[in-house]
Amino acid sequence: MREGLQRVYHNAVWLTGTLAGAAYLFLLYVMTLWMVVGALSAILVHDRLEAVSETATFGDVQRAYDRFHNRANAIWEEQHAPLERLYTDRANVAEELFPGTDLDLDTLRSHENFVALLRDCAGEGAEPRRHCLLVEEFRDLDDAIAQFYVVNPQVEAEIAAQTEALRTAEPLARMFDTYEFFEVDENDDNMFAGFLRLPREILVMLLTMVMGMLGSVVTMTWSFVRRDSGLTVRRFLILPAVGALSAFIVLIFAKAGQISLTSGDSADVLNPYFLSFLGIISGLLSERAYARIAQIGENFFAVDDDRPRWGVRIEAAMAEEGVDATQLADYLKIAPNAAEDVLSGRLQATPLQQLVIATALRRPQRELFTDIAPPQRRGQPARVRDSAPEPG
Repeated sequence: MREGLQRVYHNAVWLTGTLAGAAYLFLLYVMTLWMVVGALSAILVHDRLEAVSETATFGDVQRAYDRFHNRANAIWEEQHAPLERLYTDRANVAEELFPGTDLDLDTLRSHENFVALLRDCAGEGAEPRRHCLLVEEFRDLDDAIAQFYVVNPQVEAEIAAQTEALRTAEPLARMFDTYEFFEVDENDDNMFAGFLRLPREILVMLLTMVMGMLGSVVTMTWSFVRRDSGLTVRRFLILPAVGALSAFIVLIFAKAGQISLTSGDSADVLNPYFLSFLGIISGLLSERAYARIAQIGENFFAVDDDRPRWGVRIEAAMAEEGVDATQLADYLKIAPNAAEDVLSGRLQATPLQQLVIATALRRPQRELFTDIAPPQRRGQPARVRDSAPEPG
């Protein structure tokens, strides 16, 4: 009995954990995919807009779109002014015929009240009553409205021609279809409208981080499906953030030139799709990304001042500071001819000699010495005068 209860308890715990984990993964997928689609599409829109105008923003597109539609509506109203007068006159006649009655004017002629008036006025003589005159006027106006485009066939063509000319004169008209697709309005009802208003630099960082998070979520999903015992609750909660931060750090290293990135033969080495690739592999392989970051950091901060180096631009610095070779030979405690070899780059300077020369010339060591041998010294073993005494 106890074993059965324990089995039921363990099954209930397993089922609860499975459902909770699946729900958590589902929420992560919804959030990351929404942000990926929003950021990536916004970057593509920014790039397309930049191809149209280097200085325009999406806000400029919105204002141009509103301006275009206001002018297009003005053209429509101007061409339809006679039709609008017919509608107004018909409404006034209908109100006089049936005051205070809410009727559909387009179907009023088939309404029973209107039909009754027609029968009443059928036998009118030379001086019809007022309501009979109104009935006849309503019929004439209704017929004129129905025949408006037949009598005025040039209206639609004129509207189309003026609207097309207006669109052609608008520099940002090529972006109107994109604007209409996103259906951006003042209330930002569209789910991606917020991304379109962000600068491209922010979108680049956001896309990379979200793709890193998505890569971690994919890794978590496989571990979850395989029932990997190493996928603890703590790792389950923190791994998406680790993936996002790993991708962000890799992006910073790439921008700083510490990681060499190429995307084929394209000149745009950091296009949106390559950024997505960079982010998602940083999330999928976050541990390897961390190892790569750590390696770059160790190389950057490595202390490498204990090797001999060749002098470069030392003689120019001596001329600027007013220091001659004899003075530097005294500082170095070596013979003048040996000092000439060091200062001209024919002979490598020891670490202590580098420090003395840099101090005397008030220059950083990296400006005066290099690990790259002069052309005449390449392929030859480094030569340092062992007999030359070091400065005290």
